[in-house]
Amino acid sequence: IHDLNRLDRPPIRIGALPTVSALLMPRAVSRYLAEELQISIRITTGENRVLLDQLRSDDLDLVIGRMPAPESMYGLNFEPLYRDIVVLAVHRSHPLADRQSLNPEEFARYPVLVPTPASIIAPYVERLFLEQGFPQPNRVIETVSDSFGRAFTRDFGAIWIISRGVISSELTTGEFVALPVDTQSTLGAVGLCVKANQQPE
Repeated sequence: IHDLNRLDRPPIRIGALPTVSALLMPRAVSRYLAEELQISIRITTGENRVLLDQLRSDDLDLVIGRMPAPESMYGLNFEPLYRDIVVLAVHRSHPLADRQSLNPEEFARYPVLVPTPASIIAPYVERLFLEQGFPQPNRVIETVSDSFGRAFTRDFGAIWIISRGVISSELTTGEFVALPVDTQSTLGAVGLCVKANQQPE
């Protein structure tokens, strides 16, 4: 980014998946501003497929988030930064919040927020359901909106299946609680996607 520091350059266009938009991006942008560089930043959030298409068509300079599936990586390079895991989260007032174990039948009683089929973590969540023997919930809401997820989980007793990084501050403060479900199989790399052989302009 230092190499791109020219007054006449357009903004650096960054696509940020929900995985990083709440946790990584605010700190990264704060550090960037502290460098007092001359280029502005434009951040776009959205689903993985949309952001990667924008990266390939040169509407974005880079995308930050979970590593896409191999079939989505054609023409792209990925540089890992850290690893993230999916959690099943509820508000601290939820009836399941203080449980030491979770019965699959109890899981089915509540509305469940799941990632949309186009999201990167959707296949991980499907596999998790099979591993844990969870029945298909009766009331499923597909969403990648972190603002909707926070509000609906807080106010309407939902179980939110989401990357831990998205709600790390709520988990730290105790507003949200991660249910006692083994989700190690959902652990995945988070990092930077750029076009293959991309060079600074």
